[in-house]
Amino acid sequence: MNVAAESQFARTLIDVFAKRRPRRILETGTHLATGTTRIIGQAIREAGIDPVEFISIEVNADFVRQARENAAAAKIPADIRQGLSVPRALLPSLDQIRHEYVQKC
Repeated sequence: MNVAAESQFARTLIDVFAKRRPRRILETGTHLATGTTRIIGQAIREAGIDPVEFISIEVNADFVRQARENAAAAKIPADIRQGLSVPRALLPSLDQIRHEYVQKC
């Protein structure tokens, strides 16, 4: 549930941010803000992007609280919000997930 800060993904994201200098970033699936959220924050800092609007969405209320604390402690400029990035009606059911990703394996 975590991407290493020194991973190839992190290095690539830092390079992309340095070149593209995005002003608006949307991430879904914040979890605890210690993986990709932290890497995005690092990329923003290293690229010197200011101002930036970085919104990250997490569905679990407990994770949102923890993610906000972790982001603040790491000085990540993220607006962490609770919500779904996909309408619930479009999400697969537990039976569909079980059939497609558990039973087929």
